[in-house]
Amino acid sequence: MDEELKELLEENLEVSKENNEILSKIWSDVKWKRITKFIYWLIIIGLALGAYYYVQPIIEGFSQGYGSVGKGIGALVENIKKVTGILPSLLDKTGELPR
Repeated sequence: MDEELKELLEENLEVSKENNEILSKIWSDVKWKRITKFIYWLIIIGLALGAYYYVQPIIEGFSQGYGSVGKGIGALVENIKKVTGILPSLLDKTGELPR
């Protein structure tokens, strides 16, 4: 019985050591995956911020250009309103549309 027990204990010890090695490899793999995932997100966020920093002046230029276009369109609308305001008085005076 002692011999059987000794063999079982030795087998148990071998399996435990093997388990320990496998678990340490798994833990090492988990650590490296966490590190690489952190670096991955750091690169993604850094690229996004860098792209924003690079593109921001271009976006501001477009927005300023759009603002001036909007002002020009607003002036055009005001001029059209003035012309439509003058048009009925011209029709009353001449009786027909000017050519």
